Amino acid sequence: MKSLKKNIVYILALGLLIIAAYYGFYDNDQAKAVTYKNSNPMPYFSINLVYENSKPISEQININDFKGHYTLVNFFASWCPPCKAELPYFQQVYNMYAPYGFRILAISMDDNESDLMDFLKNKNYTFDIAIHSSGLGSKFNITGLPTSYLLDPKGNIIKVVYGEYLTLGQDLKNIYQGFNEPR
Repeated sequence: MKSLKKNIVYILALGLLIIAAYYGFYDNDQAKAVTYKNSNPMPYFSINLVYENSKPISEQININDFKGHYTLVNFFASWCPPCKAELPYFQQVYNMYAPYGFRILAISMDDNESDLMDFLKNKNYTFDIAIHSSGLGSKFNITGLPTSYLLDPKGNIIKVVYGEYLTLGQDLKNIYQGFNEPR
């Protein structure tokens, strides 16, 4: 009996630890943003595009394919609540600014492509979605999700947001305010 109580206490403590770690790691009440005045280039990487214009696809792309456009590179996962919350917002912003040349590359950190594809069913996202390649998360020192990088047309990082990027629309409004017409 004493052993059973001890096991129950261990299981409850482990459960609380897991819950605390989950909410501590993915707490998005306060997203942190870093804006760069002297921007650095986005490190080169290639990746497998799995979703484009609301359709599954399989195509190898690299970050240089996005040069010439302001681009959001967003690291997310299908199991991450704040990530799932910001993706529909990104679609709204993308709809507004894609005519000006704005691009989004959302990179799933899911380990299983089928989990990602199940998540994407009936979502109708029209921006590019890829699945991470080995070592990509550590290359960018991803310590929490979501994490977003806003790039200028030269491929330089102009802003990094750790947490939900809820000011993307305002940032793009500031960028594109001098543009009279879509591309």
